[in-house]
Amino acid sequence: MKRHSLILHVPLAITFLYGLSHPANAEEDPLAVITASSNFDNSVPAILNYAQQEQGKPSSGSVQVAPKTQKRVQASDKKSSLDTKYSQQQGWLTQKDATIRQLQMQLADKNAQEETFSQKEEELTTQIKALQTQLGAQKLQNTELADVQKQSALLEAQLKEKGTQLETLTQKLNDNQQQHSTQVSTLQEQLNQESLAVKAKEAELAKITSDFSQFKDEAAKKSAVVDLKLVPQQQAYSIGVSLGNDVLQELNTREAQGVKVDRDAALLGISDVFKGTLALDEGTRNKSLAAASQALYENLSKAESQSIKEGKLYQQKFAKQKGVEFKEGVYSKIDYAGQEAIEPEDTVVIVMKETLTDGTVITDMDAAGKVWSQPLSAYPPIFSGPLKRLGNHGSITVVVPPDLAYGSKGLPPKIPPGATMTYSIRVVDVIKKTK
Repeated sequence: MKRHSLILHVPLAITFLYGLSHPANAEEDPLAVITASSNFDNSVPAILNYAQQEQGKPSSGSVQVAPKTQKRVQASDKKSSLDTKYSQQQGWLTQKDATIRQLQMQLADKNAQEETFSQKEEELTTQIKALQTQLGAQKLQNTELADVQKQSALLEAQLKEKGTQLETLTQKLNDNQQQHSTQVSTLQEQLNQESLAVKAKEAELAKITSDFSQFKDEAAKKSAVVDLKLVPQQQAYSIGVSLGNDVLQELNTREAQGVKVDRDAALLGISDVFKGTLALDEGTRNKSLAAASQALYENLSKAESQSIKEGKLYQQKFAKQKGVEFKEGVYSKIDYAGQEAIEPEDTVVIVMKETLTDGTVITDMDAAGKVWSQPLSAYPPIFSGPLKRLGNHGSITVVVPPDLAYGSKGLPPKIPPGATMTYSIRVVDVIKKTK
């Protein structure tokens, strides 16, 4: 706004000066007219032409010739008057020219200031744009900062939760360490007790070994005396072997039934009986036998339950096969029918393979090279019924439930209690009864 007002003031000042260059009461004589209208005269101050050009007006003065009818004035008076006026005009113009120059300098300063203002305005505009850009960036940073604060709060919550979990795990670890320490102490105590027991067993074993060595030495001495060529001593030796077999069979049976028997200790007991010097009193022996019987009973009960369960599943699966017949309490399936029917009084020669439901072979007469022969009517019902379905050289598979086989006792050590038995029977020959 200041820039435009300055531009308007300068021409007005020039116009004012121009007006002052033509006083209203100035006498219009030829010299004055010539001075006012000579736009291109070098003796005329340039401001006159400049003022006319700035206003865009043509010069209003013109060169005129004095009229012939004009009275002549005296040359000396007129010359003096003109010189005075000229001097006045010249001084006035000089003063005005200085004023105009001063104004021109001020105008140049104002223009320079205006250019400086324009430059500063551009700089300010640039700075404003830069500040606006910074403001936008700051707003974006503030938004990002808000997001960071949210994430920080979330991470702080997660950290707090992890801290709680860490405290819980630390507590559990402390509890586990305490429990582990207790268990270690308990196990250490058990280890100490086991170590003592092992030492006792080692001492007992050493005694057994010593006694056994002594027993062997005595037996060797006695064997040197025994003459097995004599019949009485052969009989006595045979009785000893029979008793030994019975004892060995009993030990194997107990082991099959889940009761582990230390054979060295058992042999020591037998030796002490013969020597008449027992290491344990009767009360301790009876208590030990009762504990062994209880353990045997529990093992047999578990084994029987398991065998019955497995046997029922096997029977159900076998019964679904094609051609299976259930009669006389047993299942039978013909593998090969054979030829020529068997009469009740015919003698039937067979081989039989006896197995458990898991495929364990108990006996195999064919592999052993043995046969069984008796009249058909003399066979147990569980076999006579299935054999009646066959002809000579026929074969059949028979599945017998435990109550018709070995029952709750089983046949130790191979056949457990409650076992379902499977028999593969093949007719080797049929001997017809002679009429």
